[in-house]
Amino acid sequence: MKPTLGRIVRYVGKYGIHAPRAAVVSCTTADIVPGGDVAPLDSDMHVHLTVFTPGEQGQFPEMNIPYSEGGEPGTWSWPPRV
Repeated sequence: MKPTLGRIVRYVGKYGIHAPRAAVVSCTTADIVPGGDVAPLDSDMHVHLTVFTPGEQGQFPEMNIPYSEGGEPGTWSWPPRV
């Protein structure tokens, strides 16, 4: 399933303890306007994210993040169904 704007996903951090965090898809290939100022994406399964984190920072952007079903560091995945 391709990501869409506004969907909640899981992001696993690139650095440190690789903690999973909730994130919102802030841009997909379908949302990029030619000639605009948004960084390009490498594929339909790469997204720009706004990642939510506990603490003072609260949130931060991550750009051109690839999908990974296994949830490797520096990737996004769909939340597990429970």
